[in-house]
Amino acid sequence: MPGPKPKPLEERVWAKINKQGPIVSEDLGPCWDWCGKPDKDGYGRIQINKQSRPAFRVVYVMVKGDYKHGLELDHLCERNICVNPDHLEPVTPFVNNSRRHQKLTEDKVREIRKLYAEGIQKASLARRFDVTFMTITYIVRRPTWDWVV
Repeated sequence: MPGPKPKPLEERVWAKINKQGPIVSEDLGPCWDWCGKPDKDGYGRIQINKQSRPAFRVVYVMVKGDYKHGLELDHLCERNICVNPDHLEPVTPFVNNSRRHQKLTEDKVREIRKLYAEGIQKASLARRFDVTFMTITYIVRRPTWDWVV
């Protein structure tokens, strides 16, 4: 006897969104927070055809349609858990990376390196400083911010 029929993707997606998230900017309006388990970088994930996909991309495509190949979706609200398509802007990887690094300072980079040396996990540091896991990795391995001692 087969199991229950899986719920349609849109139904599963909308069931995991809280549209009453914080308002980080009056211009943007409220964040739509993903209520499923976040990944190590704080992004929501959803299973589609047995593959884990970033929830913010799935919601963007559902609401606004596809975006140009090679672009990334930048969170204008700077909240990885947000899936509000009005808070997402398709930009080049260069622009997205440049914006991401604007929130860091040399003092914060020194603090990240100090805390990591004391044994604080990279995922914890990423959440604390509101950057991605890979940003923390690059900071502690020094391919970025290498001039900061």
